Amino acid sequence: MAAASWLLAGCDGTYDLPADVRWQSAHFDYLTRAGDSEICPDVLGPLEQHFALLQDYLGFAWAPGAKVTYEKMRDLTDYTQHGGCLPESGGCTLESTVVSPEGMDLHELVHAYLWTTGFPPPVLIEGAAVALSCSPSVAGQKPTQSWAELAALGYGEANRAEVYIAGGWLVGYLLRAFDPRLFTIAYSRLPFDADADAMDAVFREVYGQSLAVIWAAALAGPAPHRVCLWQCAQPPVSLDGKPVATGGVCGTLDTFHSLTVDSTSFVGVSSTAANVAIGSCDQTALGSTQLSSATLNLYDLPPGSYFVDSGANRGTMTFDGSFSSLVRPTCAEAAALPPLAGYAGFSLTGPDTPAQWFLPLPPPPPAGTFSQLSSFVGGAATLEVCGSCDPATCVGQLQFGSWTWAPGQIVGIAVEPSPLGYFQLSVDW
Repeated sequence: MAAASWLLAGCDGTYDLPADVRWQSAHFDYLTRAGDSEICPDVLGPLEQHFALLQDYLGFAWAPGAKVTYEKMRDLTDYTQHGGCLPESGGCTLESTVVSPEGMDLHELVHAYLWTTGFPPPVLIEGAAVALSCSPSVAGQKPTQSWAELAALGYGEANRAEVYIAGGWLVGYLLRAFDPRLFTIAYSRLPFDADADAMDAVFREVYGQSLAVIWAAALAGPAPHRVCLWQCAQPPVSLDGKPVATGGVCGTLDTFHSLTVDSTSFVGVSSTAANVAIGSCDQTALGSTQLSSATLNLYDLPPGSYFVDSGANRGTMTFDGSFSSLVRPTCAEAAALPPLAGYAGFSLTGPDTPAQWFLPLPPPPPAGTFSQLSSFVGGAATLEVCGSCDPATCVGQLQFGSWTWAPGQIVGIAVEPSPLGYFQLSVDW
């Protein structure tokens, strides 16, 4: 988890914040060092879009003429040595001043926007930043605290991670289950040192429910809710296989696109310049895939809205919704399909809802060519290769070393729920 501290610390006389170059817009005063090639004036465009989107969503007040001061450090070393923040943090915010080595630190920007709204207990401060930055960093961990312990979570060494984890679960649920502007009201009414009873009282007033009831509901799901507002508001891509340009603003900011799937589909994804991560707009990301032009890269996507993160590298990516016929729910259906040909392997990523999938392998490679099967499995998925639809002919991935390639073989994939929230596997030959 990339920790982000609310309070600047380490006042040891080594402050040297950027002041060489300054760019300004309606809501930002952006400073960076001379010669920092990682950023450019165009960053002000996305920053203003981000500010407007979150202000409309949360309804936080902002004084006319007030600005976020953004101190862009050259890199992590510069940040650690001269930023005045906790050494182990990835960014920090003091009031409405952000200090970060990132060109656009979504986590810290949330802190800066909400500074004038209030200064509540850390579980709400960090929970807002985790949820609204769409952070996947604590997706696999479910909090163990009771509702009565939430207000006491702080920034101490012993429990620093816990405030991010619990905060993400709590605030993500509040923003999804209620009008998000109610959260801004609760945020403004609670002081930093509020205890459990005070927090419960404000929740009853604002949400009409006790903190105990809300916390139980927040923990009822398999994963925390994320509010991927910024990521999912970007230009859409279609499933027609046409190339879409990648490459972030200034050549360094991640490129995001939105994606809508009307029915369950196996979407083929390719990219010439970047990894591609696809995430649900109200849950955690489905993982990043190292794409290869020789591999069939498939995502199992239920109906819904998604975002696509293609990194900062310039190139193209394509999304093709015509691959659903290649992966079948029964072995008999897969055996009747033409064998997979033209690829040197396949990868499959999707939600870890219980499922069984089958895919026909290509004919054996010509003699003398590479024909060793290798595999990777992440999440709660198992993989086997079967000579036919008779289970007795199947071998698991641990036996692939002694496996003999023959015509008509089928790859079987079984998926079960896991704390990761997604599965990811690949098979190469």
